[in-house]
Amino acid sequence: MTGQTALAVAMTQFDGDVPEDSVLGYAKFAAADGAQQWWKDWAPPDGWAVHAGPVDSEPFGGMFIGTGEHDGDQARTRVFRIDEAGAVLWTTKRPGGDVRDLLFFGPPERVYALTKDAILPFESW
Repeated sequence: MTGQTALAVAMTQFDGDVPEDSVLGYAKFAAADGAQQWWKDWAPPDGWAVHAGPVDSEPFGGMFIGTGEHDGDQARTRVFRIDEAGAVLWTTKRPGGDVRDLLFFGPPERVYALTKDAILPFESW
């Protein structure tokens, strides 16, 4: 949930079951009647496969999305900060894997990504 007014979701979309062509899709729906407010797509600029992870709300009405990106045997972690209209405010990227959970302590820049192997603090990205 993003505040009291909306439901936010994120998913991985594949074109013809080809992981390399995967796209992150994320959307916001009105909590009262389920009406879709917007839907956005995002793909890694360098062609890696993207796997949607957890979504968490932000007090300003936007959301955070954790993802994992893969290219062969390489993996990395990314966290998105999305504004109320669905625009990407910033992303982080570092070695890692799929994000299992997001943890917040204080301001938006104090985000930690929990992966299979590590807890990755924002400031180390």
